[in-house]
Amino acid sequence: MKKYRLVHPPVILDKHLDEKALATLFRSAVRTAKKASPRSPYEGLQADDEDFFHVLQLAWEDYALVITGDGAFFGKAKQFQDELPKRKKDRCLCGVIIVPKVRDEQVRLLSALIGGDMQVRLRGRPGGELVALTEIAEENLGVDLRDKVPYAIELCRCAYD
Repeated sequence: MKKYRLVHPPVILDKHLDEKALATLFRSAVRTAKKASPRSPYEGLQADDEDFFHVLQLAWEDYALVITGDGAFFGKAKQFQDELPKRKKDRCLCGVIIVPKVRDEQVRLLSALIGGDMQVRLRGRPGGELVALTEIAEENLGVDLRDKVPYAIELCRCAYD
């Protein structure tokens, strides 16, 4: 896993999110799936799903955290990692954060998470914990901010941890 020279890991904003409202929250490189393209071809089985061949491929190449409003993205991230060819040693993504559909809620919740003002439930642990963006990326966590009490899950069963 790449270590970050910036305060936050690189971020990929899904194409349905408001770049102007969200990009300024991060102190790192922010790219949007609308404007950026992957450098290498997608090698998985979901060639007809843009989330796989574009968004996840781009995030994997850039070692970037994905911010999305798509509630099915945890499953897609797990499937993407499972389908990467076995010859690729570093098959992990760097985390996914699912935000609500309403822009004002996205800004409020991401600001709280980034500012350390939000408790996140980690599966298998009682109560909530403060989780930093670097921790989400390094541990490849999926964080769902849509719940009243946000929760995190592990996105891979990686042999390279």
